[in-house]
Amino acid sequence: MVGRWNNGVDAQNHAVRVMFSVVNDYMNANEGAWPKSWQDLESFPSEGNWYDPVDYELTKKHVVIDFEPNLAEVSEQSPPEFQAIRPVNPVFDFGKDPRLVQLLITVKRYHGETSE
Repeated sequence: MVGRWNNGVDAQNHAVRVMFSVVNDYMNANEGAWPKSWQDLESFPSEGNWYDPVDYELTKKHVVIDFEPNLAEVSEQSPPEFQAIRPVNPVFDFGKDPRLVQLLITVKRYHGETSE
């Protein structure tokens, strides 16, 4: 993240959105598995994606990720209820963010009631 994404609210909001997309892509590449650590995410290739490169040092300052969420519960959550990826200092409502909506669709596909 460069330029205006280096600090403040813009950096935090951008970092959260990036993590929605990175985790969504990670799950799709790993048969629905949620990342277990920052290391899992850092080793996941970002080349060719809109969020490449990911500044994980900066992201860790702005984003909290629950690396052990109950995915069956997450699959039933609405975007406003979702807390598995969230900003350190919430100042923005991500409830309608399309990246979050897509992540929840992915979680539901792999971990919802009808998943195997």
